[in-house]
Amino acid sequence: MFRFLMFFVVSSLSFASDYADLQALMGQSFLNGNDPYSSEYVGRRPWTRRLELVENRNGLYLVDNFRHGIQMDSEGEKGQANWSSALIDVSRVQRVVFMLTKFDVINFGPILYRAGHAQMLFEFADGGVMTPSGPVKGIVFSFEVHLKEGEKYSAIWGGLIKGQYETTIVVGTRRDLFEAAKRDMGAFLVDLDLDQAQKQSLLVTSLKHALDKNRHQTVRYHTIKNSCITAQFDIMQEALGTTAHEWVPRKVLKELKSTGLVTEVVELKTGQEIFDFAQNHFADDAVYHGGQAQKQRQLFLELYQD
Repeated sequence: MFRFLMFFVVSSLSFASDYADLQALMGQSFLNGNDPYSSEYVGRRPWTRRLELVENRNGLYLVDNFRHGIQMDSEGEKGQANWSSALIDVSRVQRVVFMLTKFDVINFGPILYRAGHAQMLFEFADGGVMTPSGPVKGIVFSFEVHLKEGEKYSAIWGGLIKGQYETTIVVGTRRDLFEAAKRDMGAFLVDLDLDQAQKQSLLVTSLKHALDKNRHQTVRYHTIKNSCITAQFDIMQEALGTTAHEWVPRKVLKELKSTGLVTEVVELKTGQEIFDFAQNHFADDAVYHGGQAQKQRQLFLELYQD
């Protein structure tokens, strides 16, 4: 018993020391308006980047290029993103939600196709995610095409025939990613019934995929084989050993239910409901502080708040 107590005390002190060290490093990359990563993204859309690992100490991940909100212009269009740092404690993850947003119906050849976008939401106990602006209790992993400025996304020509798009997994606050879905046509929030080891495994695997810059640069987006939906199923397979897989948005819920992991499905029927959900449930999360972000956020809320 004495040895166990000593081990517990030493481990706790070591964790506290590691956390303090990493917290002191948090945000250093972006001090005084600096941005050491900006040159990599010249000519790219300003709201997608690739996550950068600063340091990982025994489940404490300090990362840069963490998205902490988007600055909207006067017409409500996406502008510059607030790129910051985050300190993520894997051991404090509490809840995992598969989020599927709905887009317009598009013509996919002769077929009418309801487009959608898949993301994974992780929520944490207090202290699970810290940013230079304060704590947040949830982060989202969103697989995205990494478009050039002026480049348009095409599910058929660019995503299926030419294979022209690089990819990235944007990691940001839950409020940021939910609010960015304001113009979508609704969403499904699918709670996954996972034990603590499974939640941590899924989070670590998601971080691994987000940090794999070489893959995102070399393996092109493919509407059927390498998309926002298939990427989330790939990560679940690797982390949880599930066999479910799908690429068609309207079939995702059925495929997820086939895993036996679904406990609850909440439907948000409009983009406004997605936005309101974020306002009502994520109010305690820290808002980004820096530059003109506060003024831009107020403008954003005035545009979209009913």
